Amino acid sequence: MTKQVKFSIIIAISASIAMNSCGGGGNTENKSNDVIVSKTDDCKATESKTRQFFKIKQATVVYDLLGGLKKETVYFDDYGAKMRIDENDFITFFDEAAGNKVYRFDIANQTYQEGVVKELYFNRHQYLMPAVSDENAGVDELTKSNETIAGKECIVYTAKTGKNISVFGGWNGISFFTKSNDNVIIRAVSFEETIPGNIFDLPKGYTKITNNE
Repeated sequence: MTKQVKFSIIIAISASIAMNSCGGGGNTENKSNDVIVSKTDDCKATESKTRQFFKIKQATVVYDLLGGLKKETVYFDDYGAKMRIDENDFITFFDEAAGNKVYRFDIANQTYQEGVVKELYFNRHQYLMPAVSDENAGVDELTKSNETIAGKECIVYTAKTGKNISVFGGWNGISFFTKSNDNVIIRAVSFEETIPGNIFDLPKGYTKITNNE
């Protein structure tokens, strides 16, 4: 089975778990610390004008992806309403307050595209810890443990569905670790509860293009 297929499996399981806390029939109240609560685009908006995706206001997180094949750095502010993802070849900005806009900059070609967040749904949501119901997670078996990852004491869940085993862990709504069977998908390697100044300023000198170009 390829890494891409295994990646799809863990995302599908995570989505199933998240549904129970986003109007999919489960109890959405956070009755105890055992329930991780994180908002997704499938959830209803909170009373504030922008949704709170994380439980802390801002952070900088560096991740190893696909077992260390590449690194990504994630910056967020306003509890995730503003988010920047630095990849090897791209920089992606999400701005919930500015009409749910997303900007994706191609570093090599010095071009960028502008759209809405849903077009790059996965890019943001792989860094959100799935909401987990302590009553019904929608999987065959779900167990919980604790592990220190990037200096934080994370809650880690192991979900078994058929022959597939997915492991995912996080802290304060932030995903720190996901694993599908024997393949590590993402793992946080560095965490700071600060962000650099002007990190959400859009780069200058890039040419705007459309999807048809």
